[in-house]
Amino acid sequence: MSGFHAVAVEGDGDPESLIRSVYGLDADVAVEPRGSGEFPGDADMGEAGVARVGGWSIVAGGFPEGVGGDEETAILARFSRVGRIFRWAEESTCGSVGLDSFADGEHLRSFWSVEGVVVATKGEPLEGEPEGGFEKVDQSEVDVWSVVDVLEPHIGPWDAIGAAEYQLFGFGG
Repeated sequence: MSGFHAVAVEGDGDPESLIRSVYGLDADVAVEPRGSGEFPGDADMGEAGVARVGGWSIVAGGFPEGVGGDEETAILARFSRVGRIFRWAEESTCGSVGLDSFADGEHLRSFWSVEGVVVATKGEPLEGEPEGGFEKVDQSEVDVWSVVDVLEPHIGPWDAIGAAEYQLFGFGG
């Protein structure tokens, strides 16, 4: 897959614990430090980075197993008991873009589009989405930057997220 998966978790957390929670990793899976670097926008599966930006921990990297599926979404919903969570993703090979929000153990909002076709929606649009949500507009106008524009008032400016120093990790391999 070419693209990235990113999750903003409200508050601070131990980077290894954040990766385990976001990627649903068991304790027997090794999470190994790999130095530091920029936003891991082209990470492979099994690679991720963690940065702190404002009051948020950003976990970004390769796609988790079953991204967007019931089990993977339930993991993020449970994890949202610690604070609000926003997830956004882009898979550029097939033109996929996604957005999810979670709070208090609930999956509140979901929007996923693949090759210009809306494949999943849930909940009320976030403040800043087009009227009726992303699902109501021409999908050729929806891309990862549309999603980032909506998320910035919630999690902070992309410039800060993209420029942050990420602690990089490998896992599962």
